[in-house]
Amino acid sequence: MLQLIAVCYLTGQMLFTAPEGWRMTEAYAGGSREWSQTLTLVYCPPDCEEARRRAFVKLERTIAVGETVEAPQGCKLTIEVKKGS
Repeated sequence: MLQLIAVCYLTGQMLFTAPEGWRMTEAYAGGSREWSQTLTLVYCPPDCEEARRRAFVKLERTIAVGETVEAPQGCKLTIEVKKGS
């Protein structure tokens, strides 16, 4: 099994929905707001250390070797071998 990891950098105040088959495992939006499969970005004050980082969403999907899937558009994609496979 392979683990696909997509990191999607977001800009401005926008909504992001995880594509079908992908699960959102991490999200950073400039604050400590909870997130779900739909994310609204919120920014922390300029003196906040995290405000200097770009907003992003990290998605993951497990696939079998040889399986073909569509990657989320505009995201950086990496592949890892899933442990225990």
